[in-house]
Amino acid sequence: MRRAEILNLQWDQIDFNRRRIKVEKTKSGRVRYIPINEALFNELCRLKSVSGENSYVFTNPRTGEQYIDMKTGFKGACGRAKIKGLRFHDLRHTFASRLLEKGADIETVRDLLGHHSITITQRYTHSTDDRKRSAVELLSSKVDGKISDNLVTRGEVYI
Repeated sequence: MRRAEILNLQWDQIDFNRRRIKVEKTKSGRVRYIPINEALFNELCRLKSVSGENSYVFTNPRTGEQYIDMKTGFKGACGRAKIKGLRFHDLRHTFASRLLEKGADIETVRDLLGHHSITITQRYTHSTDDRKRSAVELLSSKVDGKISDNLVTRGEVYI
C-alpha cells in the first residue's frame, strides 16, 4: 500500500472474516482489495485489541490521534537496522520484486500495487543475481537423463 493509504486506513476497511483490506482512497481512484497474510492478520488483531474506540488503524498510543506522517519512525527504524538511503516508497519496489521471486505472476502484482499498466509494474520489479542465475539454469534442464542440446535455426530443429 502507498503511504497515504496506510496512514488513512480505518478499521471499517478491514474485513477480518475474509482477511482482506479494502483500499478506497487510491491514487487511481479505483477501489482495490489487498489480501491479509497470517503475519499481518496477527498484527492487526493485536492493534485492534489496544485501539479502543479509534476509527483509524495507526494512531499515536499517547494521544489517540491519527498519524499524519511516519518520517521520524521510519528514519529511526532504518537507523536501528543500520540501513542508509532507504525511502518508504522503496518498500513497494521490494514488495513487487519479492512477490515475483516467490512465483507470483506480474498481473497479480499489478493488481496488488494498484497499477493500470503492466509497464508501470515492471518499473517496480528488480531482478537479482540469484533470479538471473536461476533463469539461465532453466537451460540446463535434463530430458531423459541428458542435458537438452536442441538447436533451433531458421525454423528447423537439430538434435
